[in-house]
Amino acid sequence: MSSKKDKEKRRDARAAVFEIYEEMPQIRCKGLCHRTCGSIPVVNAELPIFKKALKGPLKETYPIPNHGNQDPNGNTVPGGLLICGDKDLTCPALDEKSLRCTVHESRPLICRLYGLVDNEKMKCTHGCIPERWVSDKEVGGWYKRLHEIDRGKE
Repeated sequence: MSSKKDKEKRRDARAAVFEIYEEMPQIRCKGLCHRTCGSIPVVNAELPIFKKALKGPLKETYPIPNHGNQDPNGNTVPGGLLICGDKDLTCPALDEKSLRCTVHESRPLICRLYGLVDNEKMKCTHGCIPERWVSDKEVGGWYKRLHEIDRGKE
């Protein structure tokens, strides 16, 4: 059984993750981007939020090679997981009938970034425009903070 201190730590980590999410600009999504909902990297700090929101188990999770942080002793520790929905690599949060995200409010950072980042790989191909474009530097800052949450530093 988890101690009160552990529960408090998890609650604080969750709040810190959502604080990052709330800094992101909004986008009026047309709901046409379901084809981009494939395998997704999820930072460890995001994983409990994603799993709790998901209606059903994660079918597959794989560590991302060379994707991690250094602990105080210089050892690499996991910094993210690759979440796969099935053999076809569809995200487990994508509803196959409605083609909509079932965990939209709890979706990971990578999903929130689609359509917001000012580069051709992340711009929405359906013409959705954000309140403002996000720079690669901002993205790096958000991921850095998520990794700090992983290490208990935020």
